[in-house]
Amino acid sequence: MVVEENAVIRLIGGAAFSVLSSFGLITNVLLISTFVKAKNFLKSNFFYILAYQLALCDFLVHISQIGVVIPACFISSAQFYAYQSTLIFKLLANCDTIGFYGTLHFTFVIVISRYTVIASRGSNIVFRPPCIYILIAAVWISTAGLVAIEVCLCPKNFDYFGLYLFKDCRNSGMQGQCYNSFTYFWTLSPPIAMFLIYICIFIKLRKMSTTTVSSAVPNEHSLPEGAENSAAHSTVKDKGTERAKQKQPQLLSFAKRANCTSLTQPSYKSTDIENNSQRIILQPPKRLFRKRETNFFMQAAIICAVLELEIIVFYLFPVLGKLLPEGADIWLSVVQNCCVIINNSVQPTIYFIFNSEIRNALKKLFICH
Repeated sequence: MVVEENAVIRLIGGAAFSVLSSFGLITNVLLISTFVKAKNFLKSNFFYILAYQLALCDFLVHISQIGVVIPACFISSAQFYAYQSTLIFKLLANCDTIGFYGTLHFTFVIVISRYTVIASRGSNIVFRPPCIYILIAAVWISTAGLVAIEVCLCPKNFDYFGLYLFKDCRNSGMQGQCYNSFTYFWTLSPPIAMFLIYICIFIKLRKMSTTTVSSAVPNEHSLPEGAENSAAHSTVKDKGTERAKQKQPQLLSFAKRANCTSLTQPSYKSTDIENNSQRIILQPPKRLFRKRETNFFMQAAIICAVLELEIIVFYLFPVLGKLLPEGADIWLSVVQNCCVIINNSVQPTIYFIFNSEIRNALKKLFICH
């Protein structure tokens, strides 16, 4: 009778999971293909290198949903228990573990990278080759270590009647309980740390915007900073014809090194130069750099916020399930699993909507050469 009573809920949940997982799987495959096709992104910007790792983790979660959760919604209990005993079920179920820990770790690394760029004025040596590849290897190794321990002590399983994945620690005794307690704090610590780091970044961005406004009036005695500081936001007064001719190519060369594509070259008039009244006005590379990094920061902030929401749902819904009437917990399981799928679909969605570089690379992916 339990199966008949839950049949409608299972069909609704299975349909919702199928739609969301199909969308998430397609978008993540497109994002991964875009990164593979446009290799310059991976070589030139560590933000895309980390985003590529995160896309792989999202892909694994969707594989687990399609291989374990969705089929369980449309088959009988006898068929499910026969499928549960197979090796493919165990492999696909634990893909969710790899994807979850990988998403948690790489999202945290992305937040740290945003902090080093925005709050530490570009001191991001750790996030440049070859250090970035060592860092990525370390994150994957730590993730693999956690997954190996979990597979041995608390392998991932699926509750057929409750419609949720869970860590099965019934056969591991005290060791499984200790590991469960450890993962409880481990999954809570990075989201709390990310929240605090984002507060610091917002404060820093607020100060930077205030400083930009206060320094809007040009200083006649200031010169553009060197390429080491990645900034040239000033209006410089010429002191003569020779000095103007020397400064112009230097500033243009600096702007090119700073990847400033929208550069306006100043026009010179001999009478203005002789009267010291002509000013060289350049597009500020430092402001463009900050704008680009701020856009990256906002994209990462949305991804992080959705992950924070998933963690809250994981720990809040079990408490709500005890307070709600009997039978409501399965609906909470459906909503919780939808939150998981949405969390692992938000990154490609955000990039395809708000990131013009990835959009252009996606267009080139479908262009035949």
